[in-house]
Amino acid sequence: MCLPVRDRVTQEKETDKMNPESCDMDIYRNGEHIFSIYGLGLKARIEEWVRFIALWSGQRVDWHYVGGVACVRALGDVAKVKRTILDNPPDFCEGCKFV
Repeated sequence: MCLPVRDRVTQEKETDKMNPESCDMDIYRNGEHIFSIYGLGLKARIEEWVRFIALWSGQRVDWHYVGGVACVRALGDVAKVKRTILDNPPDFCEGCKFV
């Protein structure tokens, strides 16, 4: 998960990325915004789902909040990420959509 108020300059170890407070700044800056989830209070569920999407798509995927909307971003084969999302949509929200 990316928190825009924290701009990390150095790349973190892979284990640090497991912390919901960490952010892959390359994805945040250069990734394509592909999916939106509306609603607050879902951080843990979004984080778990995004990790699943990244694992099953084999691509780099991360997310961040902007104005109460979780923005899912991806680098790499974005079409593969979208197909993975279509096959495994989040079951915790009704306000989700591709952008």
